Amino acid sequence: MHTKVVKVGWYDSYGFQETDSDGVRSGYCYEYLFRVANYTNWDYEFVDGDWPELIEKLQNGEIDLMAGVSVTEERKKSMLFPDYPMGTDNYWVFQHDSSQTMNAYDFSTMNGKKIGGIKNNRMTYFLELWAARNHVDLDIIYYDGFNERDKDFAAGLIDGVVATDNNIKVDAGYAPVVKVGQEPFYLAVNKNKPDLLYELNYALTDIDRADPFFIKKLQLNNYGATLINSTLSDEESKWLSNHKLWRVGYF
Repeated sequence: MHTKVVKVGWYDSYGFQETDSDGVRSGYCYEYLFRVANYTNWDYEFVDGDWPELIEKLQNGEIDLMAGVSVTEERKKSMLFPDYPMGTDNYWVFQHDSSQTMNAYDFSTMNGKKIGGIKNNRMTYFLELWAARNHVDLDIIYYDGFNERDKDFAAGLIDGVVATDNNIKVDAGYAPVVKVGQEPFYLAVNKNKPDLLYELNYALTDIDRADPFFIKKLQLNNYGATLINSTLSDEESKWLSNHKLWRVGYF
């Protein structure tokens, strides 16, 4: 079988798509792509860029695939989506761990807060919907890429960010506030490449048959400990402060 060169959009995202100082790529998406390549015999050519830039390149055919893309009616006009999702995104607002001025039990504490979001990104869209639904007056700051957003957060120029639960490092100065949405994400295909979609669906069907827990294994390997499941809520902290002695039964 001849190899087929497939151009893949690559944006830096902690745990999902990472590139070290030597140019070595790794993460959830990298492992996913090469499991697919075992079945399709694809040879990847990675194209680096920011999210909005790569979405545009996928739409106009400069790249063939892009990972981590959610389905919308608008995107269906310019992209193809496989039958199987890559995983599920949970969108959260995070604040500074050192201040924690926003309270999930009192949304009024979020009014006027500067929250960093990515342009043309679903998590930012879900943040906008959540704020409108809950009558929260946020000052959403829109960024082209994750690095720019995270630098402003580290410098204290914004109060928080909206991000996926697995995209924030533990012990990196972030604290979860509230979940604003959830949806599956996919390996999206350029609309003019139905042959790639056919091969991708074929591969994903075989992967699911051979290893039905493949996605769960990817999640555990790359995101076993997230900031969400490693952080106590206010209620849990209060409970612990009043329960110094634990009585544990075992057999």
